[in-house]
Amino acid sequence: MPSFFMYKIAPMFRAYCRFGIVLMLAVALLAGYGFKYILLRQKNRFGRIAVTCLFSVLVLFEFWNWPPYKVIDVSRFAKVYNWLKDEPGDFTIAEYPLETIGPNERYKFYQTKHQKRLINGTIPGTYANEIAKTITRLTEPNTAGILKWMGVEYVLVHKENYLNSGLIDDREELGKLRSHSGLRFVRSFAAEECLNPDIMCVGKTGEIEVYKVIAPAISPE
Repeated sequence: MPSFFMYKIAPMFRAYCRFGIVLMLAVALLAGYGFKYILLRQKNRFGRIAVTCLFSVLVLFEFWNWPPYKVIDVSRFAKVYNWLKDEPGDFTIAEYPLETIGPNERYKFYQTKHQKRLINGTIPGTYANEIAKTITRLTEPNTAGILKWMGVEYVLVHKENYLNSGLIDDREELGKLRSHSGLRFVRSFAAEECLNPDIMCVGKTGEIEVYKVIAPAISPE
């Protein structure tokens, strides 16, 4: 397909949509020449003002940002990440469910707030990803020990993600966490919503439970 050859020529554009910025620049330049041609054909000042206003309205309508708002509010994070940032020490955390098919960009973005090391974000095909595949089930006997070996101090469990999966196994796992011998429940943070319902935000989360890893370290080997 054409994308194969495009990637060979311009590898910085992984997808067609990334080329849109360059395309918009070319269109804007051509539109400028076309606009100049139309203005030069106007015989009086009133005509040029009318054409300019018409095109200005069309451009503003094209880039009108509502509805809905095409922005994401990143000024406010969930309270759990504020709490985590204030926790002393240089340690690692893990966020569950643990995804292994690719890096969870939302978890990585939260890291800009709490500034702790994170085991999430492994790339398929790497050694780190192979280890991650062995600890996707938090209630498995060796998972907490391997997390301890990796230096994980706290585990953040996103309950909504488990419940929304619709899998009975996920619901059963949530029920076993409080009684797991390798984990100690620390506290729970209530679900949060966006301040403005019309604007997406990174602060919107379901209920999050925090567990401290207390199991003896176990090498994944």
